[in-house]
Formats: sequence, C-alpha cells, structure tokens
Amino acid sequence: MSDTTQQTEIIRLAEYQSPVPLAQTITALETRFTGAHNALHETLRDIYGTHLAYIVNAAPEEREKNRAILDEACKAKQIGTNDQTTDLHKLVKLVVTVSPQLTSGYVHVFSVAQALKKTPGEFLKWLKEAGGIEAVRKKFLADGEINLKYVSGSKREKNRSDKVASARDALQATRCIIDAPALADADLDPVEKPTEYVAIVVRNPDGSIDIKGFVSSKSLIDSAYLEHAAEQTQKTTSDTSGTPAATVAQAVTQPPAKVPAEDLTTIADALIAV
Repeated sequence: MSDTTQQTEIIRLAEYQSPVPLAQTITALETRFTGAHNALHETLRDIYGTHLAYIVNAAPEEREKNRAILDEACKAKQIGTNDQTTDLHKLVKLVVTVSPQLTSGYVHVFSVAQALKKTPGEFLKWLKEAGGIEAVRKKFLADGEINLKYVSGSKREKNRSDKVASARDALQATRCIIDAPALADADLDPVEKPTEYVAIVVRNPDGSIDIKGFVSSKSLIDSAYLEHAAEQTQKTTSDTSGTPAATVAQAVTQPPAKVPAEDLTTIADALIAV
C-alpha cells in the first residue's frame, strides 16, 4: 500500500455540512482518489509478481501444489471457477474483484506484461508509461503486439474534425433565405455577424416551415453537418441502387466518449473486494 493512501485524511461524505472548507475537502478527495489509484496498481503489481513466483517460475511439483491451494481458496470464498479458469483469473478474483469484465481486463494487462517480459519491479513504471490499464487493454494484444485497430483519443478527434470540415465544404450553398422582416415578430436575439445555429423546424404539408428554436452548441452544429453528410451519402446510395432508403442510421462520428483510463467508479468497484 502506498504512503499516500495511508496518510490520506478521511472525510465522510455524509458530513458534508461540517465546517471544513470546501477547498480542503476537494484536496482531500483528490488525495484519496490518487491513493486508491496507486493502491490498485500496486496490488496488481503484487498479483503479477505472485503469479510469476508461485505458478510460472515454480517447479512443476510446487506449481501443482500452489494450484490446489488456489482452488481451495476460491472454493472457500465461493468463487465460481471451471476448467477454463486460469490461475491468473483465480488470483484476481480472490484478491481484487470477481467482476468478469474487470477481471478479464486485469488479466489482459498481466498477459501483455508477461509477453513483454516485464519484471514485477518494472510493472508500475511500464503501466504508467503505457497509459494505464485501459490504454494497455486497448492498445496491446495479449501476445504483446500492438493492436492495429487501436485508435488513440487524439487521432479520433482529428478524424472527426477532418470529417466535419469535409461536410462543411460540401454544404456551401444556401437552400433558401427568409428575409429579416418576415422574422420581425419572432423575438430573436440579434447577432453582430453571420452565426451558425442548429434550427428546430417543422415542415408542413402546405410547404410552410415552423421554426421552433435555435441551438448554438458547436458540438451539435458539427454533429448536424456530419448527420447531413451521412444522410446525403445514404440517399445517393439508395437512388443509385433503386431501393428504398433505410431508416437513417445514427451518425457514425459521434463525439468520442471520454472514459478515463481508470475512473473513480471503476477503482471503487475494484477495491471493494480488497
């Protein structure tokens, strides 16, 4: 366990009305998060080292004895295993978590570390430099090779920006113009220069259009461009094939989810069994 974890001031959230200043509370929470984060990585390092010492590098006879001990420990804790459950899975379930998803993620990290011949002493530094548990899980295959399908967050952002720029270039022409006098009674906020919005409109059978409101969110505007490009592509494909257009698919370029490598919820779940 790290010194940071042991020295962390404990603040009970149920006592949030206490006179402790908010800034101090935030600092304490950040310290606790860092401590929990480090403690998890240190525990994983120790599991990795234990597996190497008692299973991988043990003499055959000793290895079988240790496997029997693992099985008995799992049985005592009522942890379900079968013939396909590896020794690493058993160790992770015993020490850290029985969550199948988290267990598989941790075992994948161990497999990569072993494939890259990382020693327990090198584990923490390697894991940090590699970007953390989630980064290793996504970036590397179990044999230590780089996952060719892996796309970093920065690359996803650039790909999306390029697609938005392309969609904007393809939509230069104005379909129609509504003169200002026609909107005089709409009570719209004035603008100093041409400004893009996403309009919430209703097209009526008689050809008229009801404008219900405008949204100025840049991310929504970018998504609208991408949606328009996707619909036009699908419409073109449908017109060419002569088949009815399918229901418009959701944009394939939604803003990338920003999932922390190890967010607080994941770490909390993982530490429950400690």
